[in-house]
Amino acid sequence: MTQTQRNTTLTLLLLTAAIVGALVERTPSPSSQIPTDQALSGTVLTVADGDTMTLRVDGQKVKVRLQGIDCPERQQAYGQEA
Repeated sequence: MTQTQRNTTLTLLLLTAAIVGALVERTPSPSSQIPTDQALSGTVLTVADGDTMTLRVDGQKVKVRLQGIDCPERQQAYGQEA
């Protein structure tokens, strides 16, 4: 491997690491989580996409994202089907 190839490879690796770091930093953390062993019961008010919905629980609106499910957003391919 030539010096130019090594420099190009190193630059690409550093750029990839920077992009991944920026994406991780932008990922919102949940404001509150319900323990996975606790059930949540309510009425579905809206469905945002295949993994996000709003429920009415004890008179309050609660936004729920299903953990471990990664459905496309509505504007993405197959989003309406999800």
